[in-house]
Amino acid sequence: MYVPQFHKGLIVGTDPVAVDAVGARLLQIKRTAYFGEDRALDVPPIHITVADKKYHLGVSDLNRIDLIKLEWSKNGQGIHSQRTGSYHREVFPANLISTDHL
Repeated sequence: MYVPQFHKGLIVGTDPVAVDAVGARLLQIKRTAYFGEDRALDVPPIHITVADKKYHLGVSDLNRIDLIKLEWSKNGQGIHSQRTGSYHREVFPANLISTDHL
C-alpha cells in the first residue's frame, strides 16, 4: 500500500513563479522516487513558464533561483523551544534540488 510522504516544510518567497517552479521540481523528484523512473505529469505545469516568458511575472528558470533552506534544531520540547531554537541556513541553486533536500 502506498503511504504518502510529505515535504514537512514550507516553500515561501517573494516571487510566486519561482515558488511554483520549485514546487513543481519537488513534485517531479517525488514522482521519480515513487515510480523509479522520470515520468511526465499528466498535465504539464506550463503555466509556470508562461507566467515567466509571456507575462514576465517572475522567474521559472531553476538555474536563476536561489533557495535558502532553514532547519530548526529543538532545544527541548514544545512550541516555545521551537521558537527559541537555533537554525542552520543553507543556500544553493534551485536546479540542484535532490531527494536529499526533501
